[in-house]
Amino acid sequence: AEYLKNALRDAGCPIRFSSPTFNEFVVGFPVGFPGGFDAAHRRLLDRKIVAGLPLGAYYPELADHGLLCVTETCSREAMDRLVEEVTA
Repeated sequence: AEYLKNALRDAGCPIRFSSPTFNEFVVGFPVGFPGGFDAAHRRLLDRKIVAGLPLGAYYPELADHGLLCVTETCSREAMDRLVEEVTA
């Protein structure tokens, strides 16, 4: 989870909370990303990438954020692909 969290942060995605990460963290997509997290989530699903849970329906203040979960079943290649798609 730390690998993906750091890769997304380095790509310009805001990490919402600074608490330690076990498997889950809250992330936004880069400022100016068309349509925010919801649009990115739909685009990633179209590409067969499950990119977490959009949080806006549950927490309006997190409208452009999603909850990502990373476990040992996630390969580094899959995480890199997610970062590439978000920053493309």
